[in-house]
Amino acid sequence: GLALTGHRPPRLASYDLNHPFYQNLQATLESLIERALGKYQVVDCHSGMALGADTVWSLAILACQERHGSDRVRFHAEMPNRQHGSNWPAKSQTQHAQMVSKSQSQSYYEGKGGTWNAVKYAKETGKQVFRLDLRKLGLPK
Repeated sequence: GLALTGHRPPRLASYDLNHPFYQNLQATLESLIERALGKYQVVDCHSGMALGADTVWSLAILACQERHGSDRVRFHAEMPNRQHGSNWPAKSQTQHAQMVSKSQSQSYYEGKGGTWNAVKYAKETGKQVFRLDLRKLGLPK
């Protein structure tokens, strides 16, 4: 399976998902899923469903799912609680609800969130961790 953790919008290119940085990031993430599909019949993709990197990751998952079907690309939405996203701007709430509705599974955890905790957990459980250089994808300064 594949999972991603990353920054929220203020540390990326803000909230406009049409920004070229987000387009480059999504294309890069889609290519990672496509590479995995070259090796495996089914690729399970997990998203924490936060704003920012998680949202772009979810959009990449859904784009690959549209091309290959949910029998090959499985989308798992993993959120801290059932109220996740309820305090976001209306546009973000709508997008979040649409993405969750397209996922194959939804789960809720009551653990620590955050990028560092996710990376630490992955390493502790023997998962392979890769880091993307966001500057190469056009991250604004």
